[in-house]
Amino acid sequence: MTPVDLPYVPILLNETFITTLWDTGAAKSFISEEVYRKYFSYRPRQKTKDIVTAQGRRKCCHLGRVELQIRIREFQKTWEFHILNNMQYQCILGIDFMKESKLTLDFDQKSLIIPDDQIKQLPKREKPVEIDLSDTKLG
Repeated sequence: MTPVDLPYVPILLNETFITTLWDTGAAKSFISEEVYRKYFSYRPRQKTKDIVTAQGRRKCCHLGRVELQIRIREFQKTWEFHILNNMQYQCILGIDFMKESKLTLDFDQKSLIIPDDQIKQLPKREKPVEIDLSDTKLG
């Protein structure tokens, strides 16, 4: 289990620190236009004619979609975010991400549960290290 301050969780998006809101009421995942322009404008966005509504009725200004790499501690995944104008939060991770990633939020324990099978184990590579001590008092 990973202790977090739910419903806000620090994550890395393409190695950029972002505070995200976990929103089980959001069908999709979103980033704000400000965050996209500031950190990810080098990533091409896919234009779309999708209509996004907030709270089931208010239309939002949808600027397209972008794929970004999410990292939460040892967990890593590429995910598609919808870019929205005038968002209150930097990032919202919706139920789509939680279901696909099999992550569980435990509000009683204030924890995020990441199943072991969702963590990619990187192979350890050991190689000899050479240090030149000739210019030191040790050499």
